[in-house]
Amino acid sequence: CHPPQSGSVTLCPLDGAFLKLRRAQYHLDALHHAIQRWKDSQPYEPVVVSNRQTLYKVKERIPVPMEFSLIIGDICNNLRAALDYILWQLWLCVEPSFDGNVTFPIYDLPTDFKVKAGRHISRLPKKQRTLIEGVQPYNTGYEMLAVLRDLNNRDKHRMIRVVAVKARGDELDIQTPPGHPGDGYIHYRLAEWVEVKDGAILASVEVPPFRIGADVKVGAQFSLRLVFSESL
Repeated sequence: CHPPQSGSVTLCPLDGAFLKLRRAQYHLDALHHAIQRWKDSQPYEPVVVSNRQTLYKVKERIPVPMEFSLIIGDICNNLRAALDYILWQLWLCVEPSFDGNVTFPIYDLPTDFKVKAGRHISRLPKKQRTLIEGVQPYNTGYEMLAVLRDLNNRDKHRMIRVVAVKARGDELDIQTPPGHPGDGYIHYRLAEWVEVKDGAILASVEVPPFRIGADVKVGAQFSLRLVFSESL
């Protein structure tokens, strides 16, 4: 089979899976655009406070939109469905009148696969059963299949939550006041990813003591990335 053409009416056996993959890609593109719009809105701003040391903090302006969780759920639902459609089609090849419900098995341990996967693949040819076992998460290169399963389960039974944003301070520049011991331009490069909460400290840097005020200019740049819930 080839991916179905737009407007196609006649479906080949794997068209359903291809359509689900195409829909997942559509949602993935939408997610990328939504995240970029959020980042462009400058959801966080750097705050620098100086006492004995300078603390490079972050102030939240715009929370992470819940829209992200909904789009990610749509992506996972479509990817998971594509796997189930493929398995269902394999059953039809063995039993053309098959009308049962099957789920593509995804297990973290070989023992679990051997004990629990049987009801989903028991009557498939050995070659197909071997191929399905070969893509289980306990095999190198297929670990992300477990991530897909877990995220999809969370979306169905609860909700995929964006629990944190991590930031990395790329650059921090402080222009000190004239006549100050640190007179001039102080430049720092910061590379460690830190979980962001309102007021979170991204870095602590040692500088000559001075008061942050109108006569001190501070410039900062940092990168953002999203982290999702680990718990069910």
